[in-house]
Amino acid sequence: MTFFEYITVAVSLVLALAVARTVDGLRSSFAAEKRYWVHATWVVIKLTNPMTFWWTIWRFRDVETWNLAAFILIMSWPVVLYLQVTSLVTRQPELVTDWRSHFYEQRTWFFGANVLLNIIGLPLAPLLGAQQSFSMARLVIVALSIVGLATSKQRVHAIIVIGIAITVILGYWLPSYTPAA
Repeated sequence: MTFFEYITVAVSLVLALAVARTVDGLRSSFAAEKRYWVHATWVVIKLTNPMTFWWTIWRFRDVETWNLAAFILIMSWPVVLYLQVTSLVTRQPELVTDWRSHFYEQRTWFFGANVLLNIIGLPLAPLLGAQQSFSMARLVIVALSIVGLATSKQRVHAIIVIGIAITVILGYWLPSYTPAA
């Protein structure tokens, strides 16, 4: 077993937990009587985040020298993502009666984690051989997330989620469509 395989086992376990938590909340998040489109859009974005991260870590496959600092850096991203997802979709999503209220109650934790995710991602992007668009996208997301931390105005949050969705598509998904050769 290579170091890459060894490390990706740990990363994959945490990413799988994030996916499982998000999928567990999908049905409840999209239930018509309690759905809030901003929250539902975040659920979709956060469901794709672990998949995109897992896809891009393939670029580490040729790294032969690993150390504890590199391992902690690469593991911190999925850990923070998992914590963020648990604020978005609770451990018992069926008990949430109104996703709008839940979202605004969890807003500071959610956006604080989003800022941290993207700050952690800044040094990871060059290590992953990511294009410049990754770093620019991260900076846009950090700025919008800081606005999300600062306000609970619903119109502003609608603009934030649309802006971040567009940034994720153009800055992450399209450049990550194929792994590095």
